[in-house]
Amino acid sequence: MAMTTLRVPILMYHSIAEPSDARERSICLPLSEFERQMEFLREDEYTPVSLDLLAEVAAGKGVLPFRPVVITFDDGYADNFAAAFPILQRCGFPATVFLVTGCVGGTNAWDVACGGPERWLLTWDNVAEMLRGGVTFGSHTVSHRRLTELAPADALTEMRESKRVMEERLEVPVRHFSYPYGEMNEAVVALVREAGYLTACTTMSGFNGADINHLALRRLDIYGTDTLPRFIRKLAYGNNDGSIMTSLRYYGRRLLERAGGGLMTAMSIILAAVFVGNVVFGAEEKAASTVRKEKDSAGREWTLKEWGYKEERPYPKSLAEREKWYRVRWGESWYGPKSTCRILSPGTWKWEEVFRVPDSLAEQISSKGKKTHGDILRRWGARFWGMCFVWAPGGGEVTDVYALADEAIIHYDPTSKKLSVIGKPRERGDTDGVGEDARLVLGAKSALDPVTGRLYFIQGKKWRYVEKLLPYRCLKTGLVFHLPAVLDWNSMYRKVKSPAGGELEIAPAKDGRRAPLFVVRTEGDVKNVNLPGPGLVGRRPLIAPNGKSAWFSDREAYEENNAFQSLALYDLQSGSLLRRLTLDGVVPKNFRTGSDGPGSHGGTCVGAEGDIFNAQHGGCCGPCGSSPGRMQSIDTGTGKVVTLYDSMAADGSWQKATTGAAWNRHQDTVLIDGPADARSLLFTSTLWQTQCPRTGAIYNGGWDHSGIRRYHDGFVTSFLDSEEEHRWPPRPGWKFDSHFYHGNSSPSVAPNGDLYISDDNYKVPRVVRFYRTDWPKEQPVNSYAEKFLPRAKMENLMVEYAEKYLADFAANNKLVER
Repeated sequence: MAMTTLRVPILMYHSIAEPSDARERSICLPLSEFERQMEFLREDEYTPVSLDLLAEVAAGKGVLPFRPVVITFDDGYADNFAAAFPILQRCGFPATVFLVTGCVGGTNAWDVACGGPERWLLTWDNVAEMLRGGVTFGSHTVSHRRLTELAPADALTEMRESKRVMEERLEVPVRHFSYPYGEMNEAVVALVREAGYLTACTTMSGFNGADINHLALRRLDIYGTDTLPRFIRKLAYGNNDGSIMTSLRYYGRRLLERAGGGLMTAMSIILAAVFVGNVVFGAEEKAASTVRKEKDSAGREWTLKEWGYKEERPYPKSLAEREKWYRVRWGESWYGPKSTCRILSPGTWKWEEVFRVPDSLAEQISSKGKKTHGDILRRWGARFWGMCFVWAPGGGEVTDVYALADEAIIHYDPTSKKLSVIGKPRERGDTDGVGEDARLVLGAKSALDPVTGRLYFIQGKKWRYVEKLLPYRCLKTGLVFHLPAVLDWNSMYRKVKSPAGGELEIAPAKDGRRAPLFVVRTEGDVKNVNLPGPGLVGRRPLIAPNGKSAWFSDREAYEENNAFQSLALYDLQSGSLLRRLTLDGVVPKNFRTGSDGPGSHGGTCVGAEGDIFNAQHGGCCGPCGSSPGRMQSIDTGTGKVVTLYDSMAADGSWQKATTGAAWNRHQDTVLIDGPADARSLLFTSTLWQTQCPRTGAIYNGGWDHSGIRRYHDGFVTSFLDSEEEHRWPPRPGWKFDSHFYHGNSSPSVAPNGDLYISDDNYKVPRVVRFYRTDWPKEQPVNSYAEKFLPRAKMENLMVEYAEKYLADFAANNKLVER
């Protein structure tokens, strides 16, 4: 089909990310909107084509498919790889990215020079991988200068040099060009032709037909404010005005034409359309408040509660559509085998023991001789929970496993298989120091920063942390310095200077091992350590993804008050207030029934996207030990509160059945999984939660009946059963030889999706790992976390952290010298 019979739209994107200020709304499109737009193109039977094909058609050599569209990106932002590329691959869509070759691997210097926010650009490694994945690359000049303001020779150099660099790097012809700022004239167009390009894209809006100049292709600019309806209108009418007025003007003209100029006839048609629209939307809104039953593809019936026409959810409301959406998005079944009321999380899983604590040390850290909950021997101490954390520098392999006891932390090195003790078991205190010289008392308020590897914990009202140091030798002086372990990753020690000013190398190992030092410090400048969240247990430090700051509240959460209404972001070095967050929406109050009830237990965490997730679950309410629950996400940029699931009936009827016969009727359905809008969802003492970097799923671990629950894209499942008698087999084909009596409540998830737990109910203290056999062991390149924090940005943050440490080396080294 030739271009004479088609109108070909070319879409122009820039950054696929949340805008950081009002100015960026013109170039930054949120990932969720980009994904909706790509799904629309596929579902509406558009066929994305490459600029190569469009050039062939313009030359009379090719044929376009039905409903063609071209996808382009200007500037080459890093999120084109981290966020857009995985979606393009999943949809099978080609695209063209125009690179500013002089800035590849750096930042958008042309915007920064004008006072704009700094954003990272693609690296050449990113470009090579995208090229292998079917993405075409074009030139956006060397330095993003306005070509109309340059001398012809300089403008031609910008075009030719960028083309030369790309062809040398990529070893493919570079045929396409995009005018910086869209500025061009006849002279500039002539230079583009002289430089050897086949097509060139402008910023002028419109469709492209047979009469279009292939060196002045029109594009539709997709703004950060373009919702799906606006995007559809732009695509339909071929201009950058996606407002509803575009549709009204278009159909107004059509109505007047068909009415033969009769104004009353046209008005009658318009009023009829408005009336029908109101009736349709009114009926939809009314129907949305009902309770319905639906079946999934396996024939299972679910009782679902509609959330209302205006209520937002991050997944489709229809069960069938949600299941289809989930399969397309993740390429896997959204649920596993169903055993009575439990549905196992996706995947074929196995488990293995990571390490056991030697008997001599186990005797010191166990609760023997201490008063414990129910007089049960706690293997990791007198606390009710077992906690562990894993660190995988740069999002790679796990290098460190930390397990928390009462007065000590056990560190395990998966490479050397060596155990180290931080603190002194059964000696309480708050003294800073190295290794066993430090004194500490550990509670549940702990979190690990994935950038720096610091393990933060709140002791009383003090903000403390453990930091791992490794030995490096200065090539200039021969001196050995103990520096942050982040420098080991990707040989980053080569990017910084030693405290003596020389190059660094890894210090020679003794007995084949480099002995680490673990330093415990108190950050005295951080004064406010109040945490929002559940009233009793489940709160943990909410560290931002960049590792530089954390969210605290002006008051501690308790009983009904979850303290989210006074969220504020504080710098983790200076303790200074960075900004406050005003909520757009409401986080419902905690509900307590004695020591239990929804909101008494639950969990909080910060996701890779920077959002805060808050679960409000109950404890052991009545003999059945379960209650309804809910979870919200809080956008830390806008304050927007979105409910992810909520099985607490608005009429409060669930409060009337907290004990006795009402619960006994449900003895076989202690916990219930299913779609997130099922009214039947039940939870019990879940405590701590975290996000899977690989998939974005939220894991919430607990004791007693809970095991580990998982929320992902509108579906609640059970990862691991906790029943002592194993009433429901935890996984087909295997039995986990432990149970969850007030323990095993804190899963830690590695970048590759493996789960680690500190087993508190086995015969000896141990840490176990759960892993999927159908996943590669290594961290995937395009994981959920990397959409928001690409490895290049992670590495820059790690280098920045190491440089700050070195800049204040004298103060940081005091404890080591002691």
